[in-house]
Amino acid sequence: MRKSQVNPWKFVPSSTVFAALVWGTAQTIPGLLLKSINVPNTVVGLTSLLGLPIAFRFIFGPLVDGRGTKRNWTLNMQSVLAGMMVGLAVFCGLSVIFDMSGWVLQVLMILFAGLALMSAFNDIGWGGFFLSAVDERDKALFVGINATCVRLANLFSYGFMVALAGRIGKQTGNVMAGWAVCFAIFGLIQIGLMIYHRWVYPYPVLDHPVSGIERKSFFKVFANFFEQPRPWVILSFVFLYRLGEGLLAPMKVPFLMDPPGAGGMGLSLEQIGIMNGVFSMIAMMAGGILGGILVKKYGLRKTIWPFAFLLTLPNLGFVWLALSPVYTEVHVLGTSINLWVQAVLCFESFGYGMGFASFGFLDCEASRGPYRATFFALMAGVMSISWILTGSLSGFVQMHVGYVWLFVLSAVIAIPGIMIITWLPLKQFEARGEQEDAERKKANA
Repeated sequence: MRKSQVNPWKFVPSSTVFAALVWGTAQTIPGLLLKSINVPNTVVGLTSLLGLPIAFRFIFGPLVDGRGTKRNWTLNMQSVLAGMMVGLAVFCGLSVIFDMSGWVLQVLMILFAGLALMSAFNDIGWGGFFLSAVDERDKALFVGINATCVRLANLFSYGFMVALAGRIGKQTGNVMAGWAVCFAIFGLIQIGLMIYHRWVYPYPVLDHPVSGIERKSFFKVFANFFEQPRPWVILSFVFLYRLGEGLLAPMKVPFLMDPPGAGGMGLSLEQIGIMNGVFSMIAMMAGGILGGILVKKYGLRKTIWPFAFLLTLPNLGFVWLALSPVYTEVHVLGTSINLWVQAVLCFESFGYGMGFASFGFLDCEASRGPYRATFFALMAGVMSISWILTGSLSGFVQMHVGYVWLFVLSAVIAIPGIMIITWLPLKQFEARGEQEDAERKKANA
């Protein structure tokens, strides 16, 4: 018998981990990989453009809403993505055996772009499925849990796997051998998760394709979004909220890896894997869990302001590091770490976890109605567009003004995103959430 409801703990965390592994491989790993093979910062910054398919995924939203269930979309995309990850591992392995130095960069970018495109469809389906399968009272908690699961995936991928790639590269003399092993492990994990999800996913009563009577034209679907209170304020907030983070994030790894003479901290790939991928991710998980609990307990109106400040304030820590670099190191987990850099990274990661908890719940609140997958993708897409615009320029800005002024600017441009919170329709969001909860209970009765 098909179950319309399943305990969210059985499928939400694992689905989020799957999506995070793909998203990180398509958007964050390229910068690390290219920096490890000595590609200039300007090109590293341009890897932000790989997020374009994910940013504009809302364009495909009506297709997902009108063709099949979100459950089927999610499961089918997971199968495709697992196969593509294995293909990426095979190519990296072949580049170690054969001389591909003339075109390895181009092929890698094509593979990463394909992975990002398929990830966009997966995110649309999963977003709509999550909104259909999880009760309103649990959404605030699971937004924080989702953020935590993303960090767990990052802890594994950006931490242990990046450190492993660096260590294998050091031992073999070819860092691509390390990346091949990492992608192979990712692929095997995703195959296992995909098989598990086919068995455990529920069949929510709200998860159905938009009927022929309800189906509208592409533009009318998005016009439906603007029927809610203050839609332009919502979209402006989503666009501006992470603008400063988008400028800082792509240059964080180059800053850590560049030698002191170039204004950086001179860390190795293995050190970054431990510092940025392990300890920082633990701090981010703590921020995400605490943020989700606080949003559920006190509501969005009381938490969104302090969480927004926590998202931006740590940027000033990078300004301090760039102005007064300190190289105090201790030996941990088989390598040395810089204590002061680690403190700034942990502060930034904790603030991100807290800030994204309220931001993610607001996305859920603004994504209601029959086109919930499209609206959720629209919100995420607008945020990604701002991230991509600033991220793609970050390398050029850094090359012209240096790391200090880049980090200062990242804090300054975040201010409008905080101030616009004043005009968000937070009271209306609460009322709509209570109404949808009542409808869900009536349908399940």
